[in-house]
Amino acid sequence: AQLALIELDLAELRDDPVLYFQAMRDRYRAFLDLFTASDRLNDVLFRLGEANEGLGRATDASYFDEAASVFALLLEEEKPPEVVRRARVGMGRNLYLAGRYDEALGFLEAALTDLPPDAAHDEILFMTGDTCLRTDDNRNAILHFRELETRYPESEWTALSSEVMGTLLMEEGLIEEAITTFRRFLENCLAQDRGRASWRLAAARD
Repeated sequence: AQLALIELDLAELRDDPVLYFQAMRDRYRAFLDLFTASDRLNDVLFRLGEANEGLGRATDASYFDEAASVFALLLEEEKPPEVVRRARVGMGRNLYLAGRYDEALGFLEAALTDLPPDAAHDEILFMTGDTCLRTDDNRNAILHFRELETRYPESEWTALSSEVMGTLLMEEGLIEEAITTFRRFLENCLAQDRGRASWRLAAARD
């Protein structure tokens, strides 16, 4: 009930993400010493991690490192499977956002395995594919981006991956698939990006 009251109390700050996540972070840090029971402590840690991630997105990327440190606390001892699953997702996502790709990859791959079948995997699939790309594993990047495109054709993460995927396919010599991917990117991208997409499509054909 106390945690719900915090959220209710902070509701009026939602229009200002920086103030909202800063206040959320301060409140949950203050609550850490008050909740010693494992289930309540887990909830506080999750919300503290989410507050740091929100601050990272709204202000400074250093908060992603702090969020990852909080989620790591949830993996230090034996926890219920659902806690471990959520903590791995949080760790993978925030290590990725912090640019710590070598560390992020294992957590992202574990998160893909742990997520229930009915959960949305599109963001994690994109981050896993992009992490493979950034760690010079192009073939696995292509596999993850293909799965993203197949399972979530309308997702914003699929749209975001299309241009990168097309370039990867060109580098692998898969020209026809690259042309199809660039054409899809051309159809879905915003008007100001159409010139760049047209150039990529022409380059693939050449």
